[in-house]
Amino acid sequence: MLKTVEAVIDDILSQLNEVQKDEIRNADIFEMHFSLGLYIRNTYQPYVGRNDELIISCIKHDIEDYNEDVDYSFLMAKYAGDDCSSVILRELKKRLVG
Repeated sequence: MLKTVEAVIDDILSQLNEVQKDEIRNADIFEMHFSLGLYIRNTYQPYVGRNDELIISCIKHDIEDYNEDVDYSFLMAKYAGDDCSSVILRELKKRLVG
C-alpha cells in the first residue's frame, strides 16, 4: 500500500491518459470528490488503522508550518478519508497545472 501523497500521485498519473489529465487540470477539486476522490479512498485506504502513514503525509501537505517534532496524531480522524483524498486531489492538480 502506498504511504505518501507523492507516491499516490505518481501511481495515479501512471494510469491516466492525456485527455484524463486535461480533465483534471480543468476540473474543480470538489467535482472530483465522488469520482477520482472515491477511487483514492477505495484504492489507497486513507483510514485510521489501514494507512496511517498516508494520512500523516496528507497532514504534512496541508499544514503550512508542519513541524516534525509535533505529534499530529490528534488530527488523524479528521484527515481520514475525505480530507486526505481532497489533499491528494489538490496536490495532483498542482502537479498537472505546474
